[in-house]
Amino acid sequence: MHFKKNKLLLIGSLFCLLVFQGKAFVSDMKWEDDLWKTLFKVKYGNWRMQFAPEFPPEIKALDGKTVRIQGFLIPVEQKTKHSFFLLSAFPFDQCFYCGKAGPETVIEVTASRPLKHTEKPITITGKLRLNYDSPDHLFYLMSNAKLVE
Repeated sequence: MHFKKNKLLLIGSLFCLLVFQGKAFVSDMKWEDDLWKTLFKVKYGNWRMQFAPEFPPEIKALDGKTVRIQGFLIPVEQKTKHSFFLLSAFPFDQCFYCGKAGPETVIEVTASRPLKHTEKPITITGKLRLNYDSPDHLFYLMSNAKLVE
């Protein structure tokens, strides 16, 4: 009986370690200038039925500005370097495309030079644009992005 209890305890502990590993990583990440917190304030209702994001004034003020933000590189193609990718506030296992976050947690990024793939958080700068009406793109677009080293 003790063997089964210990085995269940071990399996449960391993499961929790795997599940919360990414969450601990995110909690250690510093959101620079609270930019993600600002971007999270977009309102959008059922975005799958109708693409109509409502950007509050504090987000509208960022449109066309060069910003600096930290996040996780989510590739859109299977390559080792990426000129076009998504930047997520959360690691891959918790990102928007895994169904654990909303569309406000990712930015569509076009980099000036390809960035090497990594699972660690990166900091980039680039021109932020707001997407008011195209369902073919995310709410947030960043162009001319550069890695901050």
